[in-house]
Amino acid sequence: MVKRALKGKKAMVLYYIVIPGFVLGLIMYYIASANSTSSALGEMDFVGQQQLAMLLASQEAEKYLDYMDNAAKLSLQKAVKESAEKGGFENPLCGTYKVSETDKYSIWFERDECVPDYREHILFLMKKNLLEYIKQIPLEQKKKYAVSPEVASALEMSLAIPQDMSYEMSILQDSIVGIADKDLSIFVDLVKKDKSIHLGRYFARPSFKIKIEQPYFEEYSKVLEQAYELTKECSNKNMLEQEECISEKISSFDLEWKEESRLAAVAFSVKSKLDTTEPIVYRFALYFPPLKSS
Repeated sequence: MVKRALKGKKAMVLYYIVIPGFVLGLIMYYIASANSTSSALGEMDFVGQQQLAMLLASQEAEKYLDYMDNAAKLSLQKAVKESAEKGGFENPLCGTYKVSETDKYSIWFERDECVPDYREHILFLMKKNLLEYIKQIPLEQKKKYAVSPEVASALEMSLAIPQDMSYEMSILQDSIVGIADKDLSIFVDLVKKDKSIHLGRYFARPSFKIKIEQPYFEEYSKVLEQAYELTKECSNKNMLEQEECISEKISSFDLEWKEESRLAAVAFSVKSKLDTTEPIVYRFALYFPPLKSS
């Protein structure tokens, strides 16, 4: 469940996205309000009320941008955990090693294509998680601003979020950038006792840039390197030598390896060293071709 009190963020926003976005929001507000301005001006209670409405709309949009940045960070943390548990595959190219009906491990290194593209898999899961957070936002939210006790009217902001919004995501050095394909809209109305006058519509594109705060990808890469080293050094041995080789190698690794099952293949779990809210465990299976008889 997403907490409304999601904190921290603006240092991580792409300023070249936000600043032009804010300016564009101002422009789009005035374009959207152009048709209603002439009739609405006569209903204003004081000079500058329409400009105040625009400022309040931009502040409401900023709250949603804050929410999206923090939801993106939570989505990344969840995606890393899920990808590790799935062995870096949504649909394993070399199948799974079945320990039980519900416990399956993606197979690594049986063929060249059996190496997971963990970066793309994490982005895929992150996008999926982020869309779930978007769905938790009410379809329509309204908020009224009473200007002062002397003014009988109020400014009403109605936030509309596209539920089919999608993101194009990419890894940029130590950050992840998400470009939204749709705008959020804030409808601005002047509400009086007997009527409501539409003042305009404010647009904002909720793109984001978040800093990767943990070395997720570096550790994932290390697990792959250790797994490859294990298969290379412990294959083509008789069963006893193979067992000794695997035990000796995994005890030398700086990550905590655990052998979960050994039948046609060997299933492993590797505990992450990262300081995360929920523990990350990498799960996968490796084949060790036996010594060929001469």
